[in-house]
Amino acid sequence: MTFTKLVDVFVPVSDLDRSVPWYIKVLGLRLLGRDSEHARLSFYEGTCLTLTRQKELNTYSAVAFNVNVYDAHEDYVRMKDAGVTMVEKLKPLQSMSRFTIADPDGNPIEIVGWEESGHEKTGSIRLGGAYLPVKDLDKSTDWYESNLNALIGQRFTITPAGGTDEVRAVAFTNINLCLIETPQNVPLEHRAFTIGSTDPRGDYERLRYRGAVKLSTLTKEFTRDVFGMLDPDDNQIGIIGILH
Repeated sequence: MTFTKLVDVFVPVSDLDRSVPWYIKVLGLRLLGRDSEHARLSFYEGTCLTLTRQKELNTYSAVAFNVNVYDAHEDYVRMKDAGVTMVEKLKPLQSMSRFTIADPDGNPIEIVGWEESGHEKTGSIRLGGAYLPVKDLDKSTDWYESNLNALIGQRFTITPAGGTDEVRAVAFTNINLCLIETPQNVPLEHRAFTIGSTDPRGDYERLRYRGAVKLSTLTKEFTRDVFGMLDPDDNQIGIIGILH
């Protein structure tokens, strides 16, 4: 398999005209392009956030994604003073700090202080990772390892924003994804994210040959091969061709 990176995180919103300026102003994202139904914005390190206009939004039992900033306290004060909805107050996170905000539709986003040298003035450093609740962490971890070549970077426990109990989690390093065990979880309504592959056609054929993964038809997006798949919780995942 040749799955190598997280390309896009998808977040449904009800009003692009309201949400696009919010993400630019609050998180410092750069607008790459938009139409009446979609807007694509770039994080500092190049991973993209795609906002899609939808009537039915996703229901997140954890945050949609997290963003690493240089100084969490500074950003907490800035966002609070700007009237951003605060879901969770600033609190310690090992040697760092974190807090949780909500976008105009209530989609939760975690902000983590990551005092990385050289990024003092850059604001949002990078996408920390996409979060995906799953019912059975062990089953889903095996699935992502065997079908997407996901490499486990860390196993840990976390208390989701607004929750009181710790749950198990697994972070994958190569595809920048964190699975969070939430037994009562329901699948996200819309596509969760897109993973890049250096050989999407070959990966599609290998997965189709196995017959254990639900796949959509292999198509083209401009010049790139694309297809979709469902994980064990029926979350929608996109696969798209990328350069080496």
